[in-house]
Amino acid sequence: MERGDAVPTLSFGGCYAAFYGGSPPVEVPFLTRLARSFDLAGDLRLLDIGCGTGRLLAPLAALGWRVVGMDPQPENLAEARRVAARTAGVEAIVPGGFGDLDGVEAFDMIVAVGDPWWYLLTAAARADALLRVHRALRRQGVVVLEGPNFEWILDHYREPHPTEADVNGIRVRRVPRHDIDRAAGTWTHTDRFSTLAQGDELTMVHRFAIIPVTEVRSALDHAGFDAVELYTNWASAAVGRDSARVVAVGRRPG
Repeated sequence: MERGDAVPTLSFGGCYAAFYGGSPPVEVPFLTRLARSFDLAGDLRLLDIGCGTGRLLAPLAALGWRVVGMDPQPENLAEARRVAARTAGVEAIVPGGFGDLDGVEAFDMIVAVGDPWWYLLTAAARADALLRVHRALRRQGVVVLEGPNFEWILDHYREPHPTEADVNGIRVRRVPRHDIDRAAGTWTHTDRFSTLAQGDELTMVHRFAIIPVTEVRSALDHAGFDAVELYTNWASAAVGRDSARVVAVGRRPG
């Protein structure tokens, strides 16, 4: 199909924002309370690792925090840089993931929202990631990991269903599929996006490690974090495990 400049087309960033973006960001009030509870004040500097298309950059910068975004995907970086260009308080958008994090005592808070730590498929890679995060945090700095609670999901499993949304003025159908390999400890989520009128298609594949909640806590403990807590979701003030998501918090000791 030939496309003129005026014809909107599918993009990874547009599909991600439309189907997964969420508005307003529910994470920001939680992170605000967390910073207050850990006495993180003043000129607070935050790294959003796995920032995706930059959904959290502007809301976090609006708090007066200095924000750096980091992501390994070129298509995400392009979108995030557009957000950064129009947002005061966003210092930089840099390519890379956990394995590229080499800073030393550079941040007061590091957040990995929307599964980045679960993309690391081996325990060794996850341990290395947390050691890098520990080193990159200042004393008393805080890490936040958010991702799937696969134990709960598997116990309550339901097949995913197609959904539709408007993406850049185009009606798009999303058809998800799950491939679960319990022996290998991996969960592969495939999204196929197609335009209803133009026939364009995009496919996104996300492969996760099936990590027990107890391993999330023990990995943070082993990396040297204290004050480790697990939350049921962003809105919960109580610690819990009985939901499809888990928010794990740890502090680098002073």
